[in-house]
Amino acid sequence: MKENIPKEILSKYPRTSKLTFPNGDVEYQEVSKPFFVSDHNEEREYWKGFEIVKWSGGEKELRVCYWTRKRGTEMDMGTV
Repeated sequence: MKENIPKEILSKYPRTSKLTFPNGDVEYQEVSKPFFVSDHNEEREYWKGFEIVKWSGGEKELRVCYWTRKRGTEMDMGTV
């Protein structure tokens, strides 16, 4: 069965972020596509997944993340 990821999650992708470090260095990261699965709990929507982050230097890393809400409310995103 294919998961129906909410549009408000998918609207965040693709994205590019700029990070400025305390020493003044600047890095950019690009996240093109997320991969999520839904939770089995019927009272909440809890989408668990991961993103592949590409840094401006070409390095890639795996980021675990989640979106959660009580059914019928707004989404809140967190990353681990």
